[in-house]
Amino acid sequence: MEMKPATLEVGSRVALLKRNAFFRGLDDGTLEGIAPKFFQREYKRRDYVWFQGDPSDAFVVIRDGYVKIVKHSKGGKDVLLEVLGPGDVLGAVALLEGRPYPATACALSKASLLLLSRDEFLGVIERNPAVVTQALVAVGSRLRYAHEMMRQFATECVESRVASLLLILGSRAFDEHGERVVLDVRLTRRDIADMVGAALETTIRLLSRWEKNGVVSRDRGHIVLLDLPTLRKISSEESYPKEYDPSHIASDTRR
Repeated sequence: MEMKPATLEVGSRVALLKRNAFFRGLDDGTLEGIAPKFFQREYKRRDYVWFQGDPSDAFVVIRDGYVKIVKHSKGGKDVLLEVLGPGDVLGAVALLEGRPYPATACALSKASLLLLSRDEFLGVIERNPAVVTQALVAVGSRLRYAHEMMRQFATECVESRVASLLLILGSRAFDEHGERVVLDVRLTRRDIADMVGAALETTIRLLSRWEKNGVVSRDRGHIVLLDLPTLRKISSEESYPKEYDPSHIASDTRR
C-alpha cells in the first residue's frame, strides 16, 4: 500500500527528532505523537529567528540549513556562541527557565525550521519526564561549548579563531579517512570576519594566504577544507609550521 504524504512527513520528522539528545530516549510511538505538533517555517539567509531579549515562545529544531547564535555585548560587538545545523535545537534553555532568549538567532544560510510552541513543549516535558533528564544533559553540554567558544574568540588570535570556525562548520562532513571537506553553508569573507570578530582586511589576507598554500580553496561559493591537520594545529595553536606563523599577519589580527 502506498504511504500517504502526511505519514511520510511524520516519519521524516521522527527521524530528525531521534538525532537530537532531547528526544533520544523516547520510543517511536511517543515521537509520532509529538512530531505533528511542530509547524514548519522557512528562513532566508540573514533572516533573524529571534533577537536577544525577545520573549521565549518556541522550541526549534533545525530541519535544513544553519543558524548562528550570537550574544550582543555592551560595546556593540557580536560574540559568536554557536553554529547549529540539521537536527540541532534552539530555545530550550530559555523555555525551561521561563525567561527571554539570552542570545540572537540568525539564519546563516537558507534554513527550514520546525517550531513547537512553548505550551506544547512544556506539555511534552510534563508527559515525558525522560525528556527533562535528556534536556539537562544537553543543556549542560551546550553551555560548556558556548563558554569555550566565548573564551576562544576573546583570547586567541584571528588565525586560530578562523581555523576553529571552519573546523566547527565542517565537523558534520568529516569522515574517518576524509582529506577534503566541502562546507555546506556558503560564506563570504565578510561573513567569516564578522563571525570571528576580525577586521575584513585581515580575514581577506589570511584566507588568501591559506588558499595559496593549499590549506583551503573555494568551489562555486563553498569553502573547501583541504589540509585538516594544519587547520587543527592552527586551531589549537600547536607548533605552527613556519609558513602559517600568525606573526605573518598584520598587527590588527587581535581585533
